[in-house]
Amino acid sequence: MATFDSNTVGSDVSPSFSPSLSIEQNVEVVELGDGYQQRLLNGLNTKKRRWTLPFNSRSDAVTTNILNFLESSTGGNNGQKAFTWTPPYGLTGKWVCDTINVEKIAYDLNNISLQFVEVFET
Repeated sequence: MATFDSNTVGSDVSPSFSPSLSIEQNVEVVELGDGYQQRLLNGLNTKKRRWTLPFNSRSDAVTTNILNFLESSTGGNNGQKAFTWTPPYGLTGKWVCDTINVEKIAYDLNNISLQFVEVFET
C-alpha cells in the first residue's frame, strides 16, 4: 500500500493552513416514545474522518506529482485504492481521495483542494 508523503509523491505534500476535519458518527438512534431515545454504536468502526486539505500556491510540477499519485495504480488509483496517510493530528489510517479540485491562479501556480475519506479494510 502506497503512502501519501513527500518520499512517495516526490514533492512537498504538507497542506496549507486551514485544513478542516469532519467526523461522521455511525450511531443508530431508536425513538422509544415520550422523547426518550436509545443510541447504539453501529459496527466496529463507529466514526469516519473526512479531511479537506488545501494545497495553495503550488507549482505545476508539484500539482502534477500530487495528481499523478492519486491517479496511479500504485497510489490512489482514481479513488479506487486506499493509501496510507497521517493527518495533522490523529492516527495514521487508510484513506481514499474522493474529490479533487485544481484552480490555476497564475503562470506555474495552482491551488489544489483534496478531500480524503477514511476507509476501513483489511
